Amino acid sequence: MAPNISVAVGVLGIIYLLLLAFHRFTQSAKEPQSICNGVPFITPLLSMVALGSSFHRLMRDKYNLLIHTLRIPGTRFYIVNSPSLITSVQNRFRILSFPAIEAGIAAKVFGVTEVTNKVFRHNLTSDEGYLMSFPKYVHSALGAGPGRDAMNRRAVQVVASSLNTLAGTENGFRTVHMFQWIRHELLIATTEGVYGPKNPFRDPTMERAWYTFEPGMMMFVLNLFPRLLARKSFQAREYMAQVWQQYFDNEWYKQGSDLVKARVKINEDFEIPMSDTARLEVAGTQAILTNTIPCTFWVVLHIFSDPVVLEEIRQELYQGVRTNDSGRSSLSIINF
Repeated sequence: MAPNISVAVGVLGIIYLLLLAFHRFTQSAKEPQSICNGVPFITPLLSMVALGSSFHRLMRDKYNLLIHTLRIPGTRFYIVNSPSLITSVQNRFRILSFPAIEAGIAAKVFGVTEVTNKVFRHNLTSDEGYLMSFPKYVHSALGAGPGRDAMNRRAVQVVASSLNTLAGTENGFRTVHMFQWIRHELLIATTEGVYGPKNPFRDPTMERAWYTFEPGMMMFVLNLFPRLLARKSFQAREYMAQVWQQYFDNEWYKQGSDLVKARVKINEDFEIPMSDTARLEVAGTQAILTNTIPCTFWVVLHIFSDPVVLEEIRQELYQGVRTNDSGRSSLSIINF
């Protein structure tokens, strides 16, 4: 038994030295400092899996670097921790190519076919390529104008209706779990504005599928056998893809916003199959929800955590409140 243990230890030692040597010889001095290299390539990978979404925050706090490199098998991550560097990175979009990252993510995370992946990889830094063309297609829908106004109007109507229902409960209030309540309200309001009267997220099963899929996305990005290691997320993604397939096959998107119509338009122009358009709408969901929900939660939390700010906002809102003869109060922007 002892000789076998010695052999195993020896083999592991050799593997460690080989990984260490390979890491050193392939890490350029021009790159940001590489971190989390207890066992090169392996430690970052296991740490991401174990710590999940908190991993990057913990690495930022531990190493206190403006930017750093993470090396995992087959790829590098350059993690920008400082807002002051974001503009510099964005201004070098033809060198630090985010479209190249998007092309890889599309296949790994959303499961598009090789046909679509080839479209994504073609002309990655050219204005004629799919990913570089995408902002031009959606710009009019997201810029100031009737398209964006229509989305915002519908979203506000949904939130207003929900708040009116809340105000009509016994004693005019009820206790909610803040994050879950904000998450649900914003998901419904935002998707109603984008997808129209056939919004798939009106079905609670679709909403639950999104909440199941999103936490497991990193397993797809790292390509760590998500079908096995993130089985529930994988099943949720496949379910959503089927729902979106029905949405597009029935042309329900034509009743939706200019944004979803623009996304269909670019896919048609680049001859992307409708089945992949459905899968890419899972990415579209990510684009409209992933930042909006946590940012709104933190804004609301900070407001209610600061009595001075809370009171100032309440006083400002009170200026727009009007009470009619029956004692019913209403809030309108025209009253300010």
